[in-house]
Formats: sequence, C-alpha cells, structure tokens
Amino acid sequence: MSSYIGEHAELYDLFYATKDYEYESSFVDNAIKEHGKSNGVSLLELACGTGNHAFQLEKAGYRICAIDYSPSMIARARKKAALSNSSIRFDVQDMIELSCPNERL
Repeated sequence: MSSYIGEHAELYDLFYATKDYEYESSFVDNAIKEHGKSNGVSLLELACGTGNHAFQLEKAGYRICAIDYSPSMIARARKKAALSNSSIRFDVQDMIELSCPNERL
C-alpha cells in the first residue's frame, strides 16, 4: 500500500515547499535539448506526485502526460491543473505496468 494517500498527499506540497522545481525542471529541459533524440515536444513523467515538475515543464513549452500510482496525488495534481488552466494529462498508473495510449499528447 502506498504511503502517498489521504493526508500525506494533502500535505505533499507543504513538505516540499522549498524544493526548487523551477531549477530541476530547467535542468531536465536543458538535458533534453542537449541530448534528446527527438524534437522534445512531448514528455511522459513517471511518479509525478502533485505535478510540480510537470507544471514547470509545461511553461517551457512541453506537452505532458504525467502518471503516479497514487490516486490521491493525481487528484491533487488535477485540481491544481484546473486552477491554472493547464492542459497536462494526469493519469493514475503504476509505472511497472505502464500502458501508453496510442494517441499523441
């Protein structure tokens, strides 16, 4: 059973309030641009939590499908996405049994 349910999911953003998501996302963006083998427009984020990296990467111009195995985390990410008019797709999935849809992001 996941520890990222219920109250933990509700407090996740508070626990990581000082984490520099903008810097970390910029690092990912730069690595994709430097080493990527594609045009780097669409991303699949695994274990996205409440979506903080995804939101930063969306600002950098990426289309994103973000997954997490915690329904509570995804619910919080979707709520944040709705409040910010984000187009990120958040899905509940276990990365061990990843199922990618045939549609493009």
